[in-house]
Amino acid sequence: MSELLVDDPHETIHLGDHTAVVVPLDEYLRLREAQVEAEQLAAHRDYLDRKASGTAGSGMTTDEVRRLLAREVNITHVARV
Repeated sequence: MSELLVDDPHETIHLGDHTAVVVPLDEYLRLREAQVEAEQLAAHRDYLDRKASGTAGSGMTTDEVRRLLAREVNITHVARV
């Protein structure tokens, strides 16, 4: 992991070998939304590639649905401090 810039306004928390960056909740939610959108775009591109090659299935697998639902639940349970 790269180090934070000297003038970075974020605080860090160190616990053993782990480091966490403290960010405002709205910033975290924007970053998380961008990550979800990137994952959805990658999944769509993967589907288009599979469709073009004739290997596209009829829908999402059970594991994909579970993973997507678990991610949505985790987003709604963010602690608001």
